[in-house]
Amino acid sequence: SLVFSNSTQKMEGEQIVRQVEAKDGVPRFRMERTGGLSSLPVATLQVRPDGLYVESLEGGEVPKPVLELPNGLVPGKKWSTNSEFKLQGRSIKDKSTYEVRGVKKLKTPAGEFDALLIEGSGDLVEDGQKSKAKLRSWYVKGLGALKMEIERVIPGQKEPIRITVEAVSVGE
Repeated sequence: SLVFSNSTQKMEGEQIVRQVEAKDGVPRFRMERTGGLSSLPVATLQVRPDGLYVESLEGGEVPKPVLELPNGLVPGKKWSTNSEFKLQGRSIKDKSTYEVRGVKKLKTPAGEFDALLIEGSGDLVEDGQKSKAKLRSWYVKGLGALKMEIERVIPGQKEPIRITVEAVSVGE
């Protein structure tokens, strides 16, 4: 289970990833969420030799697959994304850079783990509204992302939007 919270709400649900049929020799996975997380879109992911890509989002359009994580994640590795997609009627552009900060101790309600910390920052444009975003994600081998912190600063708003997603339990 994962818990999602921001300054006004706390929701709990499960994130389920299942392998679906490979197409053109490329393995694909379907990521679904239930409960309070069901408002997040169902995604189809591709595993390519150079990394993990988002191929499609239900209720949206992804003109070309978007790199989620490259292969070979070692401390100091950097990469950039420059993507455009539509989601639930909104047009979104994301230009971000990421860096692997190293293996760090992570404590969540699901337990304590050695996790690979990735930090990112960039510019988002959602339906013409510009904002700055920061992301911190902790990945545990064999389990995936067990915690994410997102901060979005919109010009003219006093407080940034802060969202935290973390695992409260792990299992099959």
